[in-house]
Amino acid sequence: IVVDEEDQRVFVANRDFRLNPPGEELEPKAVTVSIRTGDGEPTEPEEPTDPEEPTEPEVPTEDPWTATALAAIPTATAEGATEIRPVGSAVDPATGLVYLADEQRPARVHVVDPKTDTIVRTLSAPTTDPVKDGLRDIAFDAATGHLTVAFGDNWVVMDAQTGARVAGPFAFSSGGVRGMDVDFAGGRVFAGLRGSGFDVRDAATGALIRAVEAPADGGAWRTHGVAYDAVNDLIYVSNSDTAESTQGIRVYSGADYSLVDTLDVAGADFRSIAVDPATDTVVVGHQSTTFDNSGVSIYHADGLGLVERLEEHRYGNKVYGVSIDPKTHRLYVSARDRYPSGLVRVTLPAALPEPEVPVEPWIARGLTAIPTEGEEPQILPVGTTVDPATGDLFVANEMRPARIHIVDPVADVVKRTIVVPEGLTGDGLRDIAYDAANKVLYVAYGSNWVVLNAETGAVVRGPFAFSGGVRGMDVDLGRGLVYGGTRGTGFDVADANTGELKQTVAGVADGGAWRTHGVAYDAASDLLYISNSDASGSTEGIRVYGGADLALQKRQSVANADYRSIAVDGGLVVVGNQSTTFEQSGATVVSASDLSVVQRLSAHAYGNKVYGVSIDADRDLLYVSARDRYPTGLIQVTLPKS
Repeated sequence: IVVDEEDQRVFVANRDFRLNPPGEELEPKAVTVSIRTGDGEPTEPEEPTDPEEPTEPEVPTEDPWTATALAAIPTATAEGATEIRPVGSAVDPATGLVYLADEQRPARVHVVDPKTDTIVRTLSAPTTDPVKDGLRDIAFDAATGHLTVAFGDNWVVMDAQTGARVAGPFAFSSGGVRGMDVDFAGGRVFAGLRGSGFDVRDAATGALIRAVEAPADGGAWRTHGVAYDAVNDLIYVSNSDTAESTQGIRVYSGADYSLVDTLDVAGADFRSIAVDPATDTVVVGHQSTTFDNSGVSIYHADGLGLVERLEEHRYGNKVYGVSIDPKTHRLYVSARDRYPSGLVRVTLPAALPEPEVPVEPWIARGLTAIPTEGEEPQILPVGTTVDPATGDLFVANEMRPARIHIVDPVADVVKRTIVVPEGLTGDGLRDIAYDAANKVLYVAYGSNWVVLNAETGAVVRGPFAFSGGVRGMDVDLGRGLVYGGTRGTGFDVADANTGELKQTVAGVADGGAWRTHGVAYDAASDLLYISNSDASGSTEGIRVYGGADLALQKRQSVANADYRSIAVDGGLVVVGNQSTTFEQSGATVVSASDLSVVQRLSAHAYGNKVYGVSIDADRDLLYVSARDRYPTGLIQVTLPKS
């Protein structure tokens, strides 16, 4: 007799095959069981599990692009433990296990179960010298259960269960391997050796099949990431550690190794790469550790159109490995420096959105939200500013009563209108700037400026006085300064919190005729741009001052400038031309670096009497305020992609 205390059952071995209790013999039984009744049904015992057996792959329920920092790879090394530096990874689609190569010595592969967030086993890699070798990349053969592991200048094949050597080690060409992938069906190993191309080697013998060289006109390049698309027989390689590079991804035919596609991008830091042909997905891991340059980028495999840029720290810093689980549409990111964790799981969409159709730059679209005529009280649009989060436009109105119109450019409607509190000003407005962090508007009018709540229009601070009648205004939120152009030769500088007029910067003595109208501050370069208009016989159109010392740094030579308004962002400066004549109206786009003309938008389609310009750099759009509402009051212009 034996008792199962957990499930409250009694098992009885019947020597004579009799039932217990006597008198109920119907069929002879060797073992009978008595089950406790009265306190609920007993539970069935759970089958014991092997801690090394993988669990069923988890079906994702998170929204696309959700990042989950896994704890299996510790973010810090415990005392006495061997440090882990995760690099290349590979997924077993049948089990969902992730095989993670470790750059730190000794040579190890960590097998992670993402569902339980644990390391189920660690394998010692049979490298040339396991004590001294660190790993670089890894590939998994689902048909054989073997791992191909890259290290130093070599690669080796090992058993994914035991770590036993299957084949190799074999040598690559010199240079030190960074990325690797395998054509298991075709018996080829591809390796990126920080050169301009990649090695192709026989998977069985290690013999060199071909050293593929990059095109001579491809610019600076060092191959790091390598990914093979077995469905379409394509080889993807990525570029990193190369100053002044102009390409980030190259795609080669697996049949003849000819170049079939490239991704043009400046300063690529694509340390790792993965491809999922089932969903047309290519992922690159960024080597950078800065906030807006880290993480990963998602591209369509067909055409290499950008789908999503996941640049925040939660998507990983120093991403030395990326791999995709085709069964669950999950991406695994190896953050080599283990920030925010060593392994990050990102949910991918089951199907990528259709790539954006490239938009031709300089296309003007007249918005109808601001009526071209009529309306009481009248609207004459002047200064504008963009809400970067929504793309909505705040439009200052020069006509009385003082109002700000919030325009949704997509729907082409005025969503709401803020009326500046009565008694604050009898003037119409001139210019406007938006503080997105605090959701307040800086508004210039008459000879004054005031800070308003962007939702309600309530006064937050002010009003405060400029030294004269203001035309253009902008804000340095970092230093807490307000700049105002008051039709003098220079500009005013005021404290953004107290309103104190700190100084009036005078123009240069040799600058000729000048009246400051437009004012734009570029926080990225810490430069202040001012523009000239209404100054007969002028010889300069734009002047650029340093934000730290307000010293004049650059000047643009142009005769009889009519630059009523100005905006700067993304390396472009746009000035609005005050003229109403056909070939002198519209806007002028210049380079922020040297003030040379990039594009002259002179036709009426770009607006007459342009009293306001603003740039939405996130959406590559320019907004033009045509003060006299011709051809419309507000015009949207497409800009070249950032």
